[in-house]
Amino acid sequence: TPSSEEHGQVLLRWEIPEYQKHERTGSWYFWALVICGALIAWALWTQNYLFIVIILLSALIVYRQNIRDPQKLLFQVTEDGIEIEFGRFYDYRELNNFWIIYEPPNTKTLFFTFRSTFRPDLAIPLAQQNPLNVRTVLAKYLTEDLEREGEPVSEALGRTLKL
Repeated sequence: TPSSEEHGQVLLRWEIPEYQKHERTGSWYFWALVICGALIAWALWTQNYLFIVIILLSALIVYRQNIRDPQKLLFQVTEDGIEIEFGRFYDYRELNNFWIIYEPPNTKTLFFTFRSTFRPDLAIPLAQQNPLNVRTVLAKYLTEDLEREGEPVSEALGRTLKL
């Protein structure tokens, strides 16, 4: 596992949650069960048993994430790239650009786009970081995508549906 010292001086560092834990009401669980039940009934009717397995695995993942608190991970911006605790290092050459969506209290997120079109955008919560400071540091190494004014649809949908 490469240490941050191997990737140049650490310029910024803060803790991020492993995933976003949503507060869900009883009605959320009711509707989730109704939708899962309807999807399972449809899968049975169409004899699509793999879909049933996918639905059940998805429900299990949501349940497991709900019963435990997300682990805190150290995120670092270094001279050579960005690093997420446990050795996940992305060299600046792997990244295409970055953008920041700062609309408190709903969204305070730093996004990275990879050069590879097959990799999804990487979303990093800004926590208590000053977005102007983060922008200044990253602009020395990456291009900021100033045309992106909102968060990706997948992020907004996940937050709205509390997934």
